[in-house]
Amino acid sequence: MTIERLLMRAAEKDPQKIYLYYADDKVCYAAFAENVSRAAGAFWELGLRRGDKVCLMLPNCSEFLYAWLGLAKIGVISVFVNAALRGEEIKYIANHSQAKAIVTRSEFLETFDSIKAALPRVRYPVVCADRSCCGGTLSLAELLQGASARSGWPPVRPEDIAAFIYTSGTTGPPKAVMQTHRTYFLTGEAFPYWLGLNSEDRLFSCLPLSHINAQAYSAMGSLAVGASLILADKFSAARFWEQIERYGATEFNLIGAMPLFLLKQPVKPAERRHSARVAYTAPALPGRLHEKFEERFGVTLTVGYGMSESTFGTINSVDKTKRAVGSIGLPRSHADPQFPNDLRIVDDERREVPTGEVGEITLKNPTVMQGYYRDPEATQAALSNGWLFTGDLAYRDSRGFLYFAGRKKDMIRLKGENISAFEVESVIEQHPAVLESAVIAIPSELGEEAIKAFVVVKSGQELSAHDILEWCSQRLAGFKVPGIVEFRNSLPKTSTLKTAKHLLREEALRGEGQRRRGNLPLSLKEQP
Repeated sequence: MTIERLLMRAAEKDPQKIYLYYADDKVCYAAFAENVSRAAGAFWELGLRRGDKVCLMLPNCSEFLYAWLGLAKIGVISVFVNAALRGEEIKYIANHSQAKAIVTRSEFLETFDSIKAALPRVRYPVVCADRSCCGGTLSLAELLQGASARSGWPPVRPEDIAAFIYTSGTTGPPKAVMQTHRTYFLTGEAFPYWLGLNSEDRLFSCLPLSHINAQAYSAMGSLAVGASLILADKFSAARFWEQIERYGATEFNLIGAMPLFLLKQPVKPAERRHSARVAYTAPALPGRLHEKFEERFGVTLTVGYGMSESTFGTINSVDKTKRAVGSIGLPRSHADPQFPNDLRIVDDERREVPTGEVGEITLKNPTVMQGYYRDPEATQAALSNGWLFTGDLAYRDSRGFLYFAGRKKDMIRLKGENISAFEVESVIEQHPAVLESAVIAIPSELGEEAIKAFVVVKSGQELSAHDILEWCSQRLAGFKVPGIVEFRNSLPKTSTLKTAKHLLREEALRGEGQRRRGNLPLSLKEQP
């Protein structure tokens, strides 16, 4: 149960089938597997060995896959560095992970050159994925050409660490999730089972390959069933359906506000000319928007819950008669019952809560991480007797379906009530003129917290703070209605495309938001 086994099993079964579509390139399984083996040989010849760590800072591209899978083949741990990060962020990850080498592209060489003196453990030249070597770098293309597609590497075990996936760092320094080959293998086999995919499918991924979703679901899922992977540079709402149509995609993954961005786009012919039949997203959309997405785009939208710490979470069935719209579904497992997924909803005392009561999601399954690298305190807080305490809140209905209720650390305390920021955001984002929102707590003169909403309005639309307050007051209890509304052109994002609320909180504490145009402190009592 290793990453290499997934690849070789598919390549041996249908070597001439096209595995990878990227830009204008088409790479069959045999050629893809050979490039991975050459990459493995090149890294081996550089002196990298099992258990070493290598930072991969690449945008979505073919070379990302060759480097990642090549390193996995020889037991080297890939340290994924999102291409949106900058100097200090990169320096922290490289030093914390104790990386010995860097694989990147020419556009990031200047950044690495500026911090190389602060990276004492990086012993090897930077490997550049897109041009000939220069300035102390090596060319991945030349390494691939010069290396042999040899075999007979020292065996990699399923329990070996395959990757470090750094969390977003919204509550402190990013933590390195240690995930195993077993997790990638089992998730690759399970994802097509959840969505009903087979070898004839083409999985489209516009999510960053540095993210667990694109890695474990799209890349591993396509390998597991011998399907094709379509790799896009990045998500583009304006070009999305043209890309789906161009490559004949039958499945795609979205996260966060991406479905909302697509719904906000003007109607285009391509959005119904495509061949996609199913899509996977998280978190759940409100019922009206979920059904609107399916009706408008002609796809079945299935919702799941998972995380870097465990890829087996929950999922709603693709069978519309066996799902609950608005829910994150039921616990999801492997097709083989020997790999179960136990899920409990517990209170602060770690006791299971009754139906309808909100508690913390806890998971026990074979894809739970081994822990956080070099962070025993955080590992101990998250793992207990094989159970992962996710920090995410949910509740069950009478049929067992789960409904996401936010993060434990994203609750607002006001007038003796606990308020879920997620719930308030969900209501705001149902407004037809709203693109996305973020809700946080800020200090109040009354000694508790106040609710502040950051709102991004759809292009060409106009909206006032009074409109938001009225909309919320008709759908939420009075104590849940934001007291402050600030309009933004965009919201800051983490490397995993989530809203960086920690930056909004820091700004609010400094008082910077109070000086922004459009920041309108209002309460229901002040409404005209």
